[in-house]
Amino acid sequence: MKSNEVIQQVTDEASVLSKSKSSHSSVVIPEYVLRDRRQADRRQADRRQGDRREGVVKKEAVHQHLVVDERKKIVRIGDREIRLTPKEFKLFGLLTSEPGRIYSIAEIIDCAWSPESRASVEDVQQYIYMLRRKLETDPKQPQLIVTAHGFGYSLELPNRGR
Repeated sequence: MKSNEVIQQVTDEASVLSKSKSSHSSVVIPEYVLRDRRQADRRQADRRQGDRREGVVKKEAVHQHLVVDERKKIVRIGDREIRLTPKEFKLFGLLTSEPGRIYSIAEIIDCAWSPESRASVEDVQQYIYMLRRKLETDPKQPQLIVTAHGFGYSLELPNRGR
C-alpha cells in the first residue's frame, strides 16, 4: 500500500470516528500524518492547475514558424515536427510563454521539476543543451534559446531585439 493510500485510510477512519455519536471515542492523529495529507492535497491542487502554473502554451503559434502543440506534445519549426521529452516540453513551454523574457535557473527548476526533486543548475544546463540539439540549426551558436549570462535563459524569436 502506498503512503498516500495509508494516509487517506487513516484520515478516512479518523473522520468516521470523529463523526460517531459516542462521546467516549477520541482519536489522536499524529501531526506527521496531517502534514503529509496537507502536502498531498497541495500537490494534487498543483496538478489540477497544471498548465497555468507550468506556462505551457495550448496549440498556439508562438511565431509564424514556431508552433507548440499541447495536445500532441510536439513542437513544429517550419516543416519540421520535433518530439520532446515531457521535461523538455515543460521547459520549452515555459520559455515560449513569454518570448524575450529571461527566466532564472530557479524559475526553470520550479516549473520543470517537482518540489521534491533535487534539480541543480547542471540539470537545467543539460536540458537546455538537449533542447538546443533538437531545435536549433546550430546548437553551438543558438539563436532560439539564448543564454543571458549570470541571469538565465530566454526564447528569442527572429526579428526581435535582444
